[in-house]
Amino acid sequence: MSVSQSWQQLKEVFFRLNPEAPRLFRAGATRGERSRLQQFFPELPESIYQLLGTNNGEERRSYGEMMFGFRLLDIDGMLHIQEAWNQIADEQDGDENNEIEGVVFPEDAGKADYFSRQYLVFADNGAGDSLVMDLAPGAKGTPGQVTHVGKYVIDRYVIADGLESFFDLLASLHLDPRLKMNWAEGRISEATWDGDRNTMVTGLFTLLPLLYEEGRLYQAK
Repeated sequence: MSVSQSWQQLKEVFFRLNPEAPRLFRAGATRGERSRLQQFFPELPESIYQLLGTNNGEERRSYGEMMFGFRLLDIDGMLHIQEAWNQIADEQDGDENNEIEGVVFPEDAGKADYFSRQYLVFADNGAGDSLVMDLAPGAKGTPGQVTHVGKYVIDRYVIADGLESFFDLLASLHLDPRLKMNWAEGRISEATWDGDRNTMVTGLFTLLPLLYEEGRLYQAK
């Protein structure tokens, strides 16, 4: 199954289970628009081009419910974050300002344990937390694997070995009977995991340790 097929399958599962959810996906980007990413990443996995060719991100008014609080960025959003992150990394003395042109960063955004020039940010939650494709992982990693970075992240996990398996994982979570989502006026009014409302307060990040305990993830080094 291709990445575009996995993405479409995830959307089908999500909207079948949550028909009240708004559909806020942008149209696919052209090949020329997608090539703009090459200014930072000359060689990218074909998977990201497939994804953006299907949907060039979500509207800014989306709350990212399908990815448990993370909104798929469009190309402009990806480039904007990458430019700002690189600016921080270039400043030898660091930058005390935690907000640059509307992008929120963790206090340690320029440190190696948070930021890598080989991270492509493809989704964020608007609060300084991001989902990234790691294009140059360690010896035991897979180029293009999905991991996460964030202001309060202590334990980092490799969520999936690529976008395809990441979307498959999300679809399986939506199909898991432990997940309950209640909607009101086009927004989730309450979400619980295994009966625990607190687990879903921060969405995907809170679920990761539970998935790790189940052996579905491994810890990033």
